[in-house]
Amino acid sequence: MADNKIVNGVNVTELFNTIEAIKGKPDIAKFKFRATNKWINGTHCRATIKDFYGALKEDNSRPPVDYDMDEPPVLLGNNEGRNPV
Repeated sequence: MADNKIVNGVNVTELFNTIEAIKGKPDIAKFKFRATNKWINGTHCRATIKDFYGALKEDNSRPPVDYDMDEPPVLLGNNEGRNPV
């Protein structure tokens, strides 16, 4: 087995192996990222990102991450989080 080539922290050998696998089975490249959103108050809401589908399987290996979003006061918000735009 050949040594893996690493460039700037990226395993280029595995990258090209992945590209070849996708060429042989394009569905591997289909991903579905999901988020849920909950209104808190006014312009403040919270999005939760948890799991996703990719490489032909569900991936729930990471803990959920919450993002608070809001508008600045000039847009009638309270700066409870970043505006995602």
